[in-house]
Amino acid sequence: MTVINDAFPEGDEFVDLILSDVTGAGVLGSPSAATLRINTSDRTDVMGPQVTFIGLTAPSRGIDGAVVHFDEDLDPVSATNLANYTLIAVPRRGRTQRVAFTSAIYDPVGRTVTLGVPAFEQTDFKKTAVRVIGKLGGVTDLAGNLLDGNRNGRPGGNAMQLFRIFSGETVTARDKDGDRLTLTLANGGHVDGVLPIGGPRTQEIQFWVVDPISLVTVASGSVTRSRTGDGLVVIAEIIGLDKKEFAPLITNSSIIVRRLTFSTNATGLR
Repeated sequence: MTVINDAFPEGDEFVDLILSDVTGAGVLGSPSAATLRINTSDRTDVMGPQVTFIGLTAPSRGIDGAVVHFDEDLDPVSATNLANYTLIAVPRRGRTQRVAFTSAIYDPVGRTVTLGVPAFEQTDFKKTAVRVIGKLGGVTDLAGNLLDGNRNGRPGGNAMQLFRIFSGETVTARDKDGDRLTLTLANGGHVDGVLPIGGPRTQEIQFWVVDPISLVTVASGSVTRSRTGDGLVVIAEIIGLDKKEFAPLITNSSIIVRRLTFSTNATGLR
C-alpha cells in the first residue's frame, strides 16, 4: 500500500486491513484484521489533545492502574511524567485520599498512557477519579499544545474523570443520554462496576464479575429507554466470565459490549 503525501490539510484517516480467502493448506492466524491509521498532516496544529477514555486495570478487588486514551499523538516526555497524573479516592468514611501513580508507559500506536499504582480494592471506596494535568508543564501533543482537559477548544486545562463505584447481584446504571441499564447475575457471583460521572461522551461503563461459579453463573441485562436516549447502552468492558456465560447479555440488541475479557484482569481498553 502506497501513501501519497499531498499538500492538502487532512485529519486522521483509517484503512481496514483484512486477511481472507486462504488457498491451499494455509489457515488464518489471529488476528486476521487490523486498522491502519494515517496521521494528520499538512495542517498547523493549534488544538490541544483530549482524553477520550480512561479504563481501570486488573481485578476489581486489586485495581493496579489505569489506561488513559488520547485523541492525538503526544510528546513522550510529558506523557510519561508521573507528576501529570493523580488517582483520587473517596472512601465511604473518612478523608479523600490522593495516590501517586508509580509508572507511566506511553504507547504511540494506541495513543495511550498505561499508569501503575499500588493495588487496592475499589469497593472500599464510593468514588474514585483520575486527574490528568493540562496546565503549564502538563501533558502536550507533538506540536507542544497543552492538554484540552475540559474539552472547550482551548489548550491548558486539566482533565478529571470521576467514577461512582457500585456492587450487587443486580445493578442499574444510566448512560450519557439517560438510558437505564439493568445487569443481573444468576446462579452465583456478583457485579462490581464503575459508572463515569461527567467526562467525554466516549467514556463508558466498566463491569467486573466477581466470584462466579464456572459454567453456572449467567449474565443478562435489559435497557429502559429514556425520553432523550437512543435505547442503546454501550459497555466498555466486562471482565470475568466465559463467552457462553455472557451469551444472554451480548445477544441483547440494546446492549453493546466493546470488549469481553475472559480473565479476572481488566485491560482498561475498549
